[in-house]
Amino acid sequence: QLSNMQLGVACTNAAYCRSNVLDWGPNGETFERDMEIVDKITRLEVARHRSVDADGAIQWRRTASCHPHMTLGYPMDSKLKRYVAESYAATDEMLARINDAGTGVDDLPPDLPYDQDYERARFVF
Repeated sequence: QLSNMQLGVACTNAAYCRSNVLDWGPNGETFERDMEIVDKITRLEVARHRSVDADGAIQWRRTASCHPHMTLGYPMDSKLKRYVAESYAATDEMLARINDAGTGVDDLPPDLPYDQDYERARFVF
């Protein structure tokens, strides 16, 4: 809180570590406070870093501080959990295409992104 939410990754990692070692504080007060901070940080990051283009394409300027696997056990809004996962999916895909020199992002191969309806009939009963 003293950093004005500028240390989101450190704050969410500290909350995750405390929850893993069951350091929930007296009557779970530390856990409750941690969850409030994680919630606040995530909401701020969604507002600051997520946008939707006119054509409906979702853009993220960076990933959320909280990692998707961290949120699985958190009592937080499921829409926030989705945004966290979405931020990683949107940015990890691009990072996977950074060229060998590290100076740019390679184009997707012509057969990507995959057609989501390709062979759907084979798998849907």
